[in-house]
Amino acid sequence: MTDSKLNIFSFIGGFLGGAASFLFGELNALFTALLVAIAIDFVAGIVKAIHNRRLSSNLCMRGVCKKVVMMSIVAAAHLTQQVTGDFAPVRNAVIGFFFVNEIISVIENAADMGIPVPEQLTRYLLILKEKYKTVNTEKDDNDPNFD
Repeated sequence: MTDSKLNIFSFIGGFLGGAASFLFGELNALFTALLVAIAIDFVAGIVKAIHNRRLSSNLCMRGVCKKVVMMSIVAAAHLTQQVTGDFAPVRNAVIGFFFVNEIISVIENAADMGIPVPEQLTRYLLILKEKYKTVNTEKDDNDPNFD
């Protein structure tokens, strides 16, 4: 690889890393856990769809759109926290809420495929979910992927 190509890749990588840091804040354990949970949930959703013979590009795209909006809310929480002077851990509360929901979604996908899920884990996650309560808990009956 030539030096000019390496410089271009370095510039692009630096730019994307800087933009991500500006939007989402530090790459701490909680944020890393959220990113991993999102990836696991996405893969589990695809595997479940294949298992149930309901794989659809439209459903997959809806799932991706939800993940993009979820990350937009994390960015909004981080920027709000930056503007208000870090007096409340808004970012971590939002990340914690989404992390728990993603893990619950993975468990629901497993259960839908007939995979046994440890009751202790389910109970613990429900306790965590209560800790990070949601503002909107209305279920969309038309959405089979509603978490």
